[in-house]
Amino acid sequence: PSRISSNPSPPSVNAFIIKQTLKVRLNDFNFLAVLGKENFGK
Repeated sequence: PSRISSNPSPPSVNAFIIKQTLKVRLNDFNFLAVLGKENFGK
């Protein structure tokens, strides 16, 4: 039981980190896509 209670990364925290990372990656991709369109437009 002590091992379970001292687990530093429960599944909920891992899922939260994964969601945040995916959000950042999607935002970066959209940002780069917009910059790419602007560069092609010029």
